[in-house]
Amino acid sequence: MALINSSELSKNKIEYTLGYINPDWPSETKEHEARLWRDKELEKTDWIASVTDHGMYNAYITYRQALRDWPSTDDFPNTKPEL
Repeated sequence: MALINSSELSKNKIEYTLGYINPDWPSETKEHEARLWRDKELEKTDWIASVTDHGMYNAYITYRQALRDWPSTDDFPNTKPEL
C-alpha cells in the first residue's frame, strides 16, 4: 500500500467529492474511494425501494443492483455504473 502525503490526500478528498477517481492513485486508494462513492450512491437511493409507484422505480432498482455488483466486475474501479 502506497503512502499518500497530506496535500495529496486533500486533493484526493476534493476529487472524490466531485466524483472523480484519479487514474494515478494507487489501486488500493482507487478501489477504496470507488467503494465509498458506491456506498454513498446506495445510501442516497435507499428511499426508492419503498416507493414502488415511482416513475423510475425499475431504473433505480437496476442501478442499485449494478452498484452492488460493480466491485466484482472488470470495470471496477474505473467505470462507474450510471442511472
